[in-house]
Amino acid sequence: MRWAIWMLLVLYIAPLVLMTYDYASTSFATRTNLLSTFVGITASSDDSFAILHRVLLPLMGGFAPLAFRDDRTSASAVGIMLVLIVGIGLSLFLFATFNSPTVQELLRPHSLFANPGGTADGGAFNTGITQIKAFLNRTQEAMGMYLMLIFGLKLEKATR
Repeated sequence: MRWAIWMLLVLYIAPLVLMTYDYASTSFATRTNLLSTFVGITASSDDSFAILHRVLLPLMGGFAPLAFRDDRTSASAVGIMLVLIVGIGLSLFLFATFNSPTVQELLRPHSLFANPGGTADGGAFNTGITQIKAFLNRTQEAMGMYLMLIFGLKLEKATR
C-alpha cells in the first residue's frame, strides 16, 4: 500500500519539480516544452489532468490509514512528510517566481497564453498567470492538508 502512496505523491509533485528545473536551467528566457506543457496543465481547472491532479492527494489520504497502521511504517511516513514539505516549498517558490514582474516580462513575448484565435493580449496573459497561481495555491493547500493527515496519524500512534 505504501508503494501506491509514494507513486501518487511522485505524480503529484512532478509538475512542480519539472517547472523548478526548467526555471533553473532557462530562467524562462526561452519557450521550452516543459513550460508550454505546464501552461497547458494549468490552463483549465476542469480538464482531465487538473481533475486527476486534484484527486491524487485525496486518494493518498484514503490509503494512508491502511498504509501507516503499524510502527514499521515510521520511516516511510517521515519520508512522505519530508517530500510534502519540499513540495510545498517548491510550490511557494514557483508562486513567487510567476508573481515576479521580471519573470512576467520574460514570459510575455512567448505568447503562451494566446486567445482561441491565436492572438495574445494583456488580458489573456493576466488570465494565464492567474490560472498558474491558482494551480500552485491548490497544490500548496492539498499538500498541507495531507501533511497534517500523516502527522496526525503518526501522532495518534505515538500517544497510544
